[in-house]
Amino acid sequence: MGTQEIDKGTVRRIYALGAALGIKGGGHDDGLHALVRGVTGKENVKALTPAEAREVEQELKRRFARQARHDGEKKPKKKARQYEELPGGPSAGQQRYVWYLMQQIETFDPPKDGVALRYRLCGMVEKMFGVTAFPEQPMRFITARQCGSLIEALKPMAERAELRYLHSPENLRKLEAKIRAE
Repeated sequence: MGTQEIDKGTVRRIYALGAALGIKGGGHDDGLHALVRGVTGKENVKALTPAEAREVEQELKRRFARQARHDGEKKPKKKARQYEELPGGPSAGQQRYVWYLMQQIETFDPPKDGVALRYRLCGMVEKMFGVTAFPEQPMRFITARQCGSLIEALKPMAERAELRYLHSPENLRKLEAKIRAE
């Protein structure tokens, strides 16, 4: 055995790390050999020098650590938003629908100066009903009937914003590019 050859233990470690990552080492066209080619330029694991074998092992360990980190992360459960219902005020369903419509408007017509949704909604409430609205609870001082009027005003706004976006030159260019790619 020469000084430029790697030992069987190193070869086994490389194959074991590959198997742990789900990169099978069964033939020369598999993921493990593709990784070895990408890192060293060599086709065969046994043809690696000790330095190249260390590079391949380090890359496999780096990928293994990244995979373990992603597997261990738990996505936090999204908690349903709670809406405060006051006597005579908008119901939770009305509030939820207002926020849905505002989200639709922002999706298709984002503000140019970066104004948050709640500030846009406050402006609408103040303009429509002459009631002071606070960003934390923009619908706190309106009645259920006024909230219904707000919803009816927001529906066509959301529809117009979506239509403007769908017929915009930017969207048409995206659609043409997508059609050409297919």
